[in-house]
Amino acid sequence: MTVIVITAIGAFIRLYDLSSRPPFFPDEEVYYRTAEYYAFGIVNPLYMQLQNGIFIIYSPNHVNYEHPLLGKLIMALGLLLFGNSLLSARLIVSLFNIISIPFVYLIGRKLLTNNKALLFTALYAIDPLNVSLSRAAMLDSLCLFFFVLGLFAYIYVRDSRLRYLLITLMFALAFAVKLTMLPLIISLILIGIFELKNKKPIAISFSLALVFLVFILTYLPYFYSSVNISILPPQYKYLDYGSHTFFDFLNLINWIYLYNFYWHMSNNFYYPIYDNPFYYTLYQNGVYQMFNSNPLIILSGIPLLILYPYYNLFIKKTNEHFLLLTLLFLPQAFLFFLKGLSWYLVVFNFMSLLIVLDIKTKSGSLSDLLYFLLIFSIFVSSAAMTVVYFLFQ
Repeated sequence: MTVIVITAIGAFIRLYDLSSRPPFFPDEEVYYRTAEYYAFGIVNPLYMQLQNGIFIIYSPNHVNYEHPLLGKLIMALGLLLFGNSLLSARLIVSLFNIISIPFVYLIGRKLLTNNKALLFTALYAIDPLNVSLSRAAMLDSLCLFFFVLGLFAYIYVRDSRLRYLLITLMFALAFAVKLTMLPLIISLILIGIFELKNKKPIAISFSLALVFLVFILTYLPYFYSSVNISILPPQYKYLDYGSHTFFDFLNLINWIYLYNFYWHMSNNFYYPIYDNPFYYTLYQNGVYQMFNSNPLIILSGIPLLILYPYYNLFIKKTNEHFLLLTLLFLPQAFLFFLKGLSWYLVVFNFMSLLIVLDIKTKSGSLSDLLYFLLIFSIFVSSAAMTVVYFLFQ
């Protein structure tokens, strides 16, 4: 019953006044126009790589090819189901996140005590980063949905081969939404090395092949399209509307790599995430755009990248699945060294909160008191940040 109440509260927070809060965000417009293209064949480019007759290779693409297709295809499904509007794109993102709430409880129920599982679910439901991403037509909340389902499948399915297959499938879908989910693919390799009992090379090779297969299958609309419109010179057909060949696809993959390396590694448009892993707040048209994480969750997670595996390996195990949690958590640290924005840490934020709640203290001790104060502070600050999010939109 408590889980139903938490889910209902989470649903209300995600759906309340969704059509006007937050205001139309520029990234949303890109994804929405791309979803329109896949749903209805509507050509309405926002960005142009061809400017004054000059093709700018590192400029954002008018079909948003810098990101994989799956996230926009899910939004296109929202447009088909609920009508052609930004609200429809937002709505399907919100629904995916709402569906994940009971699964978060089930994950917590398997890894934590029941009371902590309920607390974990409540904190997930009101987490400011999760709430803000799930109320916008953004890709990252969809990534989190597939991550949650993958973790759920792995800890509940007993057959080692089947659960490795299921977590691979879910993580492949997350990666097919956004490339910032690359750490999940690293986690798959590590899980294959440290968790599987036999035939590790075969299992890992199959896992990576499945990731590639899923990635290609999500590009079927790239290969087959009824739209016969071009706005770029023929040599850049692989970046344009319409149907494409496998050779176009290979050129596109090369461009995606070069584009993302430029923007997130070498260019100075973004700052490294470690400079500001908490806040994205932009004042625009008299209101604030907010995609902010709770600093207490992020700051708690950073030392736990080292302390959590050390404590479990050399002092005392806190959880029978500690190795799995460690293998999921550690690769997320890679994202801190990218140039980008705070919402890239959506999975790190989730794992940090889960591992904080996995900590056990001696009842009545000073550490127990300090731990209680930390959890209480996380809850209060998350609730306060979510209230602020609504007040200033």
